[in-house]
Amino acid sequence: MTADKNKGAEGQHEDASATDRITHYKKYIQHYQAHCDRWLPRLADVKGKRILVLGSGWGTEVLWCLRNGALDVVGVDPADRPTQPLDAAIEELPEPVAGTFKLIRGNIIDLRGGQDFDVILSNNVVEHIDSLKATFFSFRRFLKPDGRVSIFSDPLYYSSAGSHLPLSAWEHLYKEEDEFPAEITGRQRSEFRHMLNRLTFMEYLSVFRESGFILEDLFIIPDRHLRHFTSVWPRIQRKAFPLDLCLEGFGCRLAYPSAY
Repeated sequence: MTADKNKGAEGQHEDASATDRITHYKKYIQHYQAHCDRWLPRLADVKGKRILVLGSGWGTEVLWCLRNGALDVVGVDPADRPTQPLDAAIEELPEPVAGTFKLIRGNIIDLRGGQDFDVILSNNVVEHIDSLKATFFSFRRFLKPDGRVSIFSDPLYYSSAGSHLPLSAWEHLYKEEDEFPAEITGRQRSEFRHMLNRLTFMEYLSVFRESGFILEDLFIIPDRHLRHFTSVWPRIQRKAFPLDLCLEGFGCRLAYPSAY
C-alpha cells in the first residue's frame, strides 16, 4: 500500500515537471514573437507558402510563420524538440491558424528533399553552423527555382556581444578564456568554444556568393557599443578588421538566378 502511494506521488511529480517544461518553453516561444515581428517581415513573405525553417529549435519561427498565414511549415533542428510547447502556444493564439507544421530532428545536409519549398528561413542560427557552405549548397534540394532564402543573424561573433556570454563589450576578443569571470559556467564556456563558427560578415557574403545566390535585400545592424570602439580597438586590432567589429548583425534575402 505504501509502495503504491509512493509510486503515485513520483508519477504526479513527473507529470508536474513535464507540465512546467511545456509551460516554460511555450512562454519562450511566445516571448520571441516580438523579435520575429520586428525583423522577419522585411525578409520573408510566408502567406500561403511552404516554409522550411533551418534551426527551428522549440518552434519560435514556426509559430511566426503560422501566425502570418503560412500553408505548411517544416522545422529542422539537430536537437530533438517535442511539439507540446509549440502546440500549447498555437492553442493560445487569439485566432486559429490554417497552416500545418512538422518538426524534424536532423541536419539539413543529410536530409532528402524535393524542390517544393517557397522559403527557407533562418533566424539567429547561421552563426552556429560550422559547415555553412555545405549547408547553403544543400538548399538547392529543397528550394523551388523561384524560391527565396531569408536569413537574420544577430549578434555576429566579432561584434561586442558576439560571445553570447555575460561579458563586457568585445571582452571575448581581448581576453583569453581562462580570464573570463568565474561565474560563467562550464556549459557556457563549452558553447562559446564549440558552438560559434566565428565567421566575419564578409565571409558570410562569400558563402552566399559561392552558393550561387543573388542578393535581393540586405540590411546591417550597427554595433550598439560603437561609442566604445576607440577605447577597445588597440587591444584587439590583431584579431579583426574594424569593419568586423562595428557590425552587430544583418538580415538578407537571397534567390537563385532562376527566380528571374
